[in-house]
Order: sequence, then C-alpha cells, then structure tokens
Amino acid sequence: MSFNIEECVFMSVVVIVVVVLVSKRSRVE
Repeated sequence: MSFNIEECVFMSVVVIVVVVLVSKRSRVE
C-alpha cells in the first residue's frame, strides 16, 4: 500500500475536526 501525503493530511484534518466537535459538545453539556 502506498500512502499519499494528501490522504494523510486529509485524515489528520478529519481527526482534528472530530476532536474539536466532541470537546465543544462536552463543554456545552
């Protein structure tokens, strides 16, 4: 399997967005 830089960056961004959303929800509740 070959890893593309774009795919790695995309996955990193997705993970960061999910973590931020979860932290915001937990803070609001």
